[in-house]
Amino acid sequence: MTYSRLAFGSVAAAPGETARTFDGPRELLRGVTANLVTTMASWFPHAEAVTARIAAQAVVLAAIDRRALDDEGLLPMIRSGLAADVAAFRERLFDAGTGLVRPWPGMPTNARWSRWSARNLRAALSTARGV
Repeated sequence: MTYSRLAFGSVAAAPGETARTFDGPRELLRGVTANLVTTMASWFPHAEAVTARIAAQAVVLAAIDRRALDDEGLLPMIRSGLAADVAAFRERLFDAGTGLVRPWPGMPTNARWSRWSARNLRAALSTARGV
């Protein structure tokens, strides 16, 4: 049987256990950036998913900027994806006249979907501002 245990600080390995140490989270999180980008690309294009992807991209960009994650060569793709998602949200899902959001392009605006989208966009802005 194989299992893993993640521990921070002082770590003692029991007899028969193997321990691997890292200087920080960067090495431990190797491969996470590519996994996140792949996962986000598979989400449906409805308002909640688009805004969740915007928030997730903001978190990944902040982690890369703070050197907590390696960009794995994907930084240009993440930046362009974020710009494209923001543009798509503005053009297809956000109604500037009412300030509300359409669940899917072409549908009427919906207060519930607007709240869900606003929550995700607040998370993206907070992350971008370093809050």
